[in-house]
Amino acid sequence: MPLFETSTLFILMYAYQKYTGDTVWAQSYLPLLEGYAKYLAANSLYPASQLISVDAIHATANQTALAIQSTIGLIAASIITRNSTYGTIAASFAKTIYDDALGLDGATLAESTHFTYNYGKTDTWNVLFASYSDVLLELNTFPPAAWELQSTWYASQIQEEGLPFAGPITDTSYVGSPIRWGLTDWSELFYLLPLLFSSCLALFFPHITVPLTSFICMLPFS
Repeated sequence: MPLFETSTLFILMYAYQKYTGDTVWAQSYLPLLEGYAKYLAANSLYPASQLISVDAIHATANQTALAIQSTIGLIAASIITRNSTYGTIAASFAKTIYDDALGLDGATLAESTHFTYNYGKTDTWNVLFASYSDVLLELNTFPPAAWELQSTWYASQIQEEGLPFAGPITDTSYVGSPIRWGLTDWSELFYLLPLLFSSCLALFFPHITVPLTSFICMLPFS
């Protein structure tokens, strides 16, 4: 999971820097971090076939969520390394993915309703769990309208048991069977976004709290 882990590293390092005010610690690793940042700059927009953290789903190329997380990580890298060139590259990636609709289901932004799972597969989608970091850490890689677009889409896809991790739920190409499951840990991260969109929070949150507190299911709650 090279893109996933590399971008996660920068996001976590920036979170530490932002909330502690310690801008010195990361500088001791700068030669190493520069190499990681160059990797993101070279590979984020069109991700090669590789896993994300949900390894139940096989690796595929051009995963929109992976490109989004990697782009967010590259913005964090530009701050950590104090190299604005990475920020400029990341901004161009974000424009291509969102404004130019590479990662959307429509030919243009105006015609789109959601981000896709893979570029060009217009009926696919998944939970963009890394989006929380863009909002929470105020990196502003993507505009609020991007997350509002996806939040509105999720509201239309939620099932009685909650929000599936990916869709359409009838698509068996992800894991060999329909996706009728979600990941509460990643969903909760995305639910930080509805703090901006309260109607979305009111819709989603009960699908986590009700099963957790009803004791209907004795399986581990992951």
